[in-house]
Amino acid sequence: MSELSVSQNQAIESFSKIQDWVRFSVSQMIKFNVFFGHGTNNVYDESNYLIASVLHLPLDGDLSIFASTTIALSEREMLYKALQKRCIERLPIPYISGKCMYASMEFNVNKFTLIPRSPIFEILEQQVQPWLRQYPNNILDLCCGSGCLGILAAMHFDDASVDLADLSEDALLIAKQNITKHDLAHRVQTLQGDLFSAVGDAQYDLIVSNPPYVDLEDLSDMPAEFLHEPKMALGSGDDGLTHVKQILANAHKHLTDDGWLLCEVGNTAAALDELYAPFAFTWLEFEHGGMGIFIISKQELITLNESE
Repeated sequence: MSELSVSQNQAIESFSKIQDWVRFSVSQMIKFNVFFGHGTNNVYDESNYLIASVLHLPLDGDLSIFASTTIALSEREMLYKALQKRCIERLPIPYISGKCMYASMEFNVNKFTLIPRSPIFEILEQQVQPWLRQYPNNILDLCCGSGCLGILAAMHFDDASVDLADLSEDALLIAKQNITKHDLAHRVQTLQGDLFSAVGDAQYDLIVSNPPYVDLEDLSDMPAEFLHEPKMALGSGDDGLTHVKQILANAHKHLTDDGWLLCEVGNTAAALDELYAPFAFTWLEFEHGGMGIFIISKQELITLNESE
């Protein structure tokens, strides 16, 4: 196994302040060429994120105000072990700490859930305007994982009831933790099952879904950090469309007459367009980056399925 450039004993003895650990973390992340894609996009933010996570400091705060603070020996030991996991095992920081920031909110995560990064949160912040004609009474987060999208929807539609559905019972345990964490047990519940089998005959004004959509080629080319995420939440057949095709075939049965499906397909957007041509999907644009998310009404879904 590779090793950090300074031994644990040396690091604990020599690095007494937070600024020492920021410098050391930056050096090691550069040495090991870690990939940034689970909350940050550069080595400096990633180092601060790691240190804040380990020391239980605000994940979205300014670490520089603590730069000259001396930290305890036990904390230095924890920092060293966390840096080993990040650099050598290539474990994403949220899996080291069990928590992450997404859309300015903290969520619990673990190896059974994806680390939240979907740009769908921007559409939820805008209350899915201008598409929704009426305030949604019932919302479904399909393939919910940690439940972050459904919980955000509950926050932005504060009278709506929200169902979080997933095949993974382990993921739903984390979703339940996040429901409790954000005091939403009175409006948000979890349902276990394969896609729409989890919800029975229920209908919703809004369905939000970030299903598995990575094709076989992209799955094999992913950086090592992504290999720690659950494969069942990433891969979706050779073309990445297995789950999305099932969703498109059945979503209209679970939408009210004025209901909408908001769905992410990432890099498989072009393949989806080609598969369903000449139907034209409505692809959304995002202020903070992101692509491969479409919105489609119940009536459009019916038309889409009739043309098949």
